Amino acid sequence: MARQMKHIYEHRLEAMVKADRARGRIWTWDEVGKEWIDLFEKASFMRKVLRGEVSVDRNDPCFCGSGKKFKHCHLR
Repeated sequence: MARQMKHIYEHRLEAMVKADRARGRIWTWDEVGKEWIDLFEKASFMRKVLRGEVSVDRNDPCFCGSGKKFKHCHLR
């Protein structure tokens, strides 16, 4: 993963063009940073859930804010 992030950083223009094609617009680095922060926060929460440090019921709303139940969102 770190290798891929380094490649993307070193080839920013190429990554931005690909992102533009995929999303229909180019993201700023601030927006990309916020996406990564969200991703790591969700991964950290899931690690706590899997270790039993935090209790989440299958029918609780998902922590990501999707509006779906946990079992239909991040439990899969």
